[in-house]
Amino acid sequence: MNQKKRLYLTARWILSVIVNLRPIVLAHYLSWGFIFTLGVTSTVTFAQNFPEKPLRLIVPFSAGAGTDLLSRLMAKKLHASWGQPVVVENRPGGGTIIGVALAAKAPPDGHTLVMVTPSFIINATGIKKLPYDSIKDFSPITLFATSPLVLVAHPSLTVNSVKSLIMLARAHPNQISYASSGTGSPTHLGMEVFRTQGARLSHVPYKGAAPGLIDLLGGHVQVMMTTLAFVKPHVEKRKLIALGVSTAHRARGLPNVPTIAETVPAYEVLNWWGVLAPGATPQPIVQKLNLAMVSMLQEPDVEELLAHEGIERAGSSAPAFEQYIRNEIIRWTKVIKDSAISLD
Repeated sequence: MNQKKRLYLTARWILSVIVNLRPIVLAHYLSWGFIFTLGVTSTVTFAQNFPEKPLRLIVPFSAGAGTDLLSRLMAKKLHASWGQPVVVENRPGGGTIIGVALAAKAPPDGHTLVMVTPSFIINATGIKKLPYDSIKDFSPITLFATSPLVLVAHPSLTVNSVKSLIMLARAHPNQISYASSGTGSPTHLGMEVFRTQGARLSHVPYKGAAPGLIDLLGGHVQVMMTTLAFVKPHVEKRKLIALGVSTAHRARGLPNVPTIAETVPAYEVLNWWGVLAPGATPQPIVQKLNLAMVSMLQEPDVEELLAHEGIERAGSSAPAFEQYIRNEIIRWTKVIKDSAISLD
């Protein structure tokens, strides 16, 4: 039997089944088909018209911080693209939980977004009772940008590499102190990974990076991991010694500084910024938001600003960002458990 005849007989059989259906059954299937078609059409139409009103971009940090800078840049570019204002709403507090929870409860129509950082992951791994589900209550849009952290030491410590720091810490456990911007921060957990190398250092948490850096420059603590832009001037003046960068590749801002991974295999700790929408946001809207954000990263003025701040473009797809979040939660849950760190 040739292909055309087979298709013809199949079509006749399907038609006979439809004709012989009872009217009420036929109406049932047709009505569900109509509802499904109507739903798909409505979602696509809504996405085409999106945004229909001003957008709200929640920033769970105080105004003036690095996250606030990126958020206002994004708001400006989205406004220019779509003609709708994007209101940046700073909602600090609770280790970013207050602002993130506000976004989780917003209508899932794409008009409310939240800028998140590694704090989103740390809270998911170390805090037992969050007012939201870190996976189910959000629709990831994009991993927008990343920034390397730099491991620096005070010159009095007389170490000049990651390897020499590890060896000294092994020989003198808990006698070398390191500053962090707070318990559970990336600058804290990034240092705890050195435990896997048998290096035990004494943690001194601060309320933010600035007071920790002041004490490091004064020699009150010996080591610190922090953002490149924050310490680069001090490294260039040799007030601090850069031992390594936390990314898998060397940083453009400090090309002569090796990666920590060159000594500790597979080591990578990123400072990053990503955008989430409330859970159940329609996929056509997620895709439209993702395209707009990824596209703006290609604009020369955006690239120039990011480079000045020591920030690198990312611009991931929505599914890739979702998988990244899942992987990071698994990864840091193990670090927190192995280090017996309590965040509650």
